[in-house]
Amino acid sequence: MTDSERTALRVFVDLEWKARRHAYAAAGSPFGSGRGLDVWIEFEQQTTVN
Repeated sequence: MTDSERTALRVFVDLEWKARRHAYAAAGSPFGSGRGLDVWIEFEQQTTVN
């Protein structure tokens, strides 16, 4: 992997992380703080809060 590919991958992962964090906050942080964001990222659309 070249340095430019590594940088591009790092930027992509960072942008994806920020998008997921924003989506979680926009959903009202349904699983609370702490590990809740981990659950949200792992299961995304498959999770429900009931």
